[in-house]
Amino acid sequence: MTMTQEHSLHSLMQEALPEGGFFAPVSDNHYMEVTDRSTGLVWMSKTPVTAQQYEEMEVEAPLAKTLFARGSMDAYSFLHSPGIPGHPLRERVIAGLRFINVAALGKVTPPSDSHGPLEAMVEKAHMLGFEAGRRLTILSLPDGDYVGTLGEPEADDSLALPAGATLKEVSINSPLIVELPIPTRCFFWGLGGGDLRSFQGPVTIKPV
Repeated sequence: MTMTQEHSLHSLMQEALPEGGFFAPVSDNHYMEVTDRSTGLVWMSKTPVTAQQYEEMEVEAPLAKTLFARGSMDAYSFLHSPGIPGHPLRERVIAGLRFINVAALGKVTPPSDSHGPLEAMVEKAHMLGFEAGRRLTILSLPDGDYVGTLGEPEADDSLALPAGATLKEVSINSPLIVELPIPTRCFFWGLGGGDLRSFQGPVTIKPV
């Protein structure tokens, strides 16, 4: 959905946030994720962390550190944990830090070659916010458009794209809030090292 500039992006997103949901501006903040390999549940740090915290943090199986990243959007929110709409996000403490359950990992398809993306189906109630004046890079596939959620666009020209995919840019002149589908189809580059980049969707994004 598209919003006018009569209200700030942050206020619009917070007004749409249910009790027990989570909202955060991106700024320069990085968050980490830990995945429970036994359940597929993905837990995100509730507060920003540093690269040093991520590297030094120790977790025990079936937990595994899976992501340290800064979002590509200007703000984001999680409405509820997977499978429990209408309830507060699940919380737990891991290695002394508080985490919230933001996603559940579904089918994962490894890259078809060393340069291609990992594909994953992820259950999550995830909203993305973009400020007016942004130029968004979109991964376009036959089933719809996928918006950049992690990483920067500078190296997008060198990405090995999925079959049938193209990249395009969309300019927005008013604040834009995008609600990802449940489940969300996610493409990840750089999880094993290198520049992290992700596109997720499909969504409908119209330039305004």
